[in-house]
Amino acid sequence: MFGKLSKEIIIHKNNDFLKIEIPKGYSFGKFSNALKNLNIDDELKRKIIGLVFKYDFNIVNENKKIPALEIYFINNNNTSYEIIKENNDNLLISKIIMSDQIYETSIEIKNNNYLISNLIHELNGSTKTIKTYSSVDNETTGKMRKEDAFCIAKNFLDDLFINNIINVNNLYKNLNIVTEDKYNPVISDDVISLCSITKIKNINDRKFCNFNIILNATYEVIGDISFNYNESGPSELGNVMYNIKENYRNNRYCTKALALLKKLLKDNNFDGDKNLYIAAINEYSVRVAKANGGVEIPYKYTDENCGDDLFDEGTIKEEQEVPTMFKINI
Repeated sequence: MFGKLSKEIIIHKNNDFLKIEIPKGYSFGKFSNALKNLNIDDELKRKIIGLVFKYDFNIVNENKKIPALEIYFINNNNTSYEIIKENNDNLLISKIIMSDQIYETSIEIKNNNYLISNLIHELNGSTKTIKTYSSVDNETTGKMRKEDAFCIAKNFLDDLFINNIINVNNLYKNLNIVTEDKYNPVISDDVISLCSITKIKNINDRKFCNFNIILNATYEVIGDISFNYNESGPSELGNVMYNIKENYRNNRYCTKALALLKKLLKDNNFDGDKNLYIAAINEYSVRVAKANGGVEIPYKYTDENCGDDLFDEGTIKEEQEVPTMFKINI
């Protein structure tokens, strides 16, 4: 069923799905009055008011304008979802009702900060336990471990994603968690996994591949690494490229990722030179290469293996600093 609550507020209702679109500029008082005309039961109206209040308790001041919002109430099997969205700021609440208790998981994201909460309520409405993890609050009272919080968040988002309940790609991005369709681990150790961005039938047949580097404990995308086998040999930048996001550096993640790639490529079906070559473009690259058995080698720069910016009419430009090359045997 589709209908209009007023000229401005739009209602979409279909079985276990309800969506309310509130345009920018509504006061809380005007919204409350308009809500009275909605053809739904009073309990759901109270839930809608409560959800808006949870999103921003200052909105209750009748003179304050409500931002453009989308509100969802969705029932899926034994789980009810209450979702409120404002551009990239989101509050999601999942309630799983059991026979004697209500288990509630919520994810709140505002201004690139987030709060993940896990609550247990008695059926009489009282709250039994509260555990939270915040990107900005370092207090330990009632705090979850980051690993537990992100596991809860990923399970929550995956459920929404798999069941096509609502587009949650921006939530994955804000939490820096790998999306369900791109979580394809190819090889792992006890800390990280290399995940192909697309599903690959046989990785050993690939001459080129780019992998996301994922933290196993939190599913965070912390960087990427790629290899590129070429019949003519490696380029001036080698045949391996890698990067770790700034907030995750100095934890040896790149060293671990290169070790996994080295192990993976032992079984690659490429019949040319399978060894890894890394251009020492900075101290960071040198450390990673050496930590994986890299040995500095002489490297002949030619028109075929170097980019145009390195050569001038077939000779290396005098002002161009030629990088050192490290070789890692496979």
